[in-house]
Amino acid sequence: MKKIWIIIIISLLLIILISAFIIKKRKIIITKENLKYMHFSYSTGNMINSNVQYTIEFKKYRYFVTIKPNDIPNEEEKTLEIDDNSLNKVIDTLNKYKIYRWNNYHKVDKNVLDGNSFSFQLKTKDGKEVDASGYMKWPKDYYKVRGELDSIFDSIYNVKKINMDDLEYFYFSYSDGYEIDSNIIYKINKKNNKYLASIKPLGIPSDEAKEILINEDTIKQIENILNNYNVSLWNGFSKSDKDVLDGDSFSFQLNTKEDKISANGYMMWPNSY
Repeated sequence: MKKIWIIIIISLLLIILISAFIIKKRKIIITKENLKYMHFSYSTGNMINSNVQYTIEFKKYRYFVTIKPNDIPNEEEKTLEIDDNSLNKVIDTLNKYKIYRWNNYHKVDKNVLDGNSFSFQLKTKDGKEVDASGYMKWPKDYYKVRGELDSIFDSIYNVKKINMDDLEYFYFSYSDGYEIDSNIIYKINKKNNKYLASIKPLGIPSDEAKEILINEDTIKQIENILNNYNVSLWNGFSKSDKDVLDGDSFSFQLNTKEDKISANGYMMWPNSY
């Protein structure tokens, strides 16, 4: 009888251990629709600012990323809306290396002093989580994941800035409804080192658009807006929602001596639009 009870107890313990392992390694497929939060940070040495931090958060139906590269002070970290292409690259990396297998990885090499560490957290909108950390110990494919994320986030952090000192032409128009003259148009041309703007507000006929001279301070304000929202990433955006009739649209064009940015959309908009 005792042997039977021992067998039953051992069987139960094995079931509990196997179940715990299955739960621990529960498969998670990450998508743009279910990602809620991701944080990845790691140290690179003992000097000041020798650490890297990446955070993605879903806020107000949009995804924002905070990036602090290596050797950059915390006050120089950047928070901006992440573009769809970059977000998809991050998600592809996490899925490719089965990041869910990192869950509950927490290992420390106590024999190393002044070593490096890492921390990783992921949350989905349906309540699934991955939590991992290590000190001189790394989960499977750690350096592959780190390398690919570094490449993605470095390209976002170092996105090329728009310089409007050599502006040749600026055009931005969008519709706002279906009534007559329900479009807004802003144009800027540079002629003889002067900036001539044409403005057509909502509800005003095109032949009543006003032309005014604007100064370099205004140009600089526009430049700051475009760079704050990484409008250079709009280049090449051209999307339409063919299922919508009588919708709104936009068109954007910027020409400088160095760059040309062109984008347009119908009921579809680039990030930060």
